Amino acid sequence: MKVEGIELLLYLISASIYAALIGSLVVGTIYRKLKKLTKLPDPYGSPGPIPNWVVGVIEQSIFAPAFALYPRETAIGAFAWLALKLATTWHWDTQSKEQTAWVVDHRSSAYLSLLVGFLSLATAAIVGLAFRALAGGAVGD
Repeated sequence: MKVEGIELLLYLISASIYAALIGSLVVGTIYRKLKKLTKLPDPYGSPGPIPNWVVGVIEQSIFAPAFALYPRETAIGAFAWLALKLATTWHWDTQSKEQTAWVVDHRSSAYLSLLVGFLSLATAAIVGLAFRALAGGAVGD
């Protein structure tokens, strides 16, 4: 049985919603526990212009339907996305001891962010592949 038309659209929208809900609960809980366990300071002091949870919801809402349609290609894109997120915050020039301490804290937090980003995308992959299985594996083929 191949899922097509409006039924395919409903599957993809459902995958987006479920991934965002499940991902927010699971990843948010793990992030808070790891943050307490590691006692890492927040190098930004306060959340940036876009809160982390919003980025996670957008990631999961985009990648879950993509995993349902094209799992192999999406896996490559997911790892490229993680690499891009890490690369944009990695290089910091340090000119003083205060800046050096800030960069060390920032990089430690970046590793935590990388782990949480991986969990976020793993959640999207699990939900997307579950919806693919529910559709009989014929979504997007």
